[in-house]
Amino acid sequence: MDLTGRSYIVVGGASGIGAAVASAIVARGGTVDVFDRVAPEASAEGVIAYRVDVRNEESVIAAVEAVVRSRSRIDGLVYAAGVLDGYATLEEISPELMDTVLDVNAVGAVRVLKAAVPHMRSRGYGRIVLFGSIAGSVAAAAGIAYTMSKHAVEGLMKHLAVELGPEGITVNAVAPGSIQGTKIRTNIAELVGAGAVATDRGLGTMGPEEAAKHYPVGRLGTIDSVVPTVLHLLDESSWFINGSSVTIDGGFTSK
Repeated sequence: MDLTGRSYIVVGGASGIGAAVASAIVARGGTVDVFDRVAPEASAEGVIAYRVDVRNEESVIAAVEAVVRSRSRIDGLVYAAGVLDGYATLEEISPELMDTVLDVNAVGAVRVLKAAVPHMRSRGYGRIVLFGSIAGSVAAAAGIAYTMSKHAVEGLMKHLAVELGPEGITVNAVAPGSIQGTKIRTNIAELVGAGAVATDRGLGTMGPEEAAKHYPVGRLGTIDSVVPTVLHLLDESSWFINGSSVTIDGGFTSK
């Protein structure tokens, strides 16, 4: 896979899966602009980082405009930003927690895409990959707000696939199960503070033996089990994959 000369934005690329995707793009010859509310843990050559709050439209627009000035093009975008709601139930959910999770996981993607897509349209080409979740197709994989947000991502992906497909822009999603090595469990407390709920419960906190009871492959996912699929969806050769959600869950939702 050769991404030489291609320019990509990775939202939520400061750590975890997003950071791994950014590094993999650079390794294949592409350039990456990372949007995140925190500085990257490490910046590879070919990566420019921007402090961006996806909940703030002005912040998003300014960063996209900076990318266009620097790169002169946007060939693809990965929206990997996300927060978990701590498996909040109907009784536990607070308005602040609900708003934050929906805003970061789903509405933020709309803000970024609204700013970035016109630059893909102008060239008649684009590859967009949204991060869904198994919680976008089944219940009990997260709490009420996270489940709602990931169902929203599925709807957004399908709508944009139909809207943008005729213009040479494909829109797909990946839907991981529990993935080790991400910060999705801890960052909600930083955003919501006292309004957050416990994050030490749910599938992702189980050890290997307990996880084996729920995942047919017998273990939780890893970051490197997700990245290759994202890269394929970003490649020009994936032109006939549009409006699809690729489940990466070790068979969990096949039960």
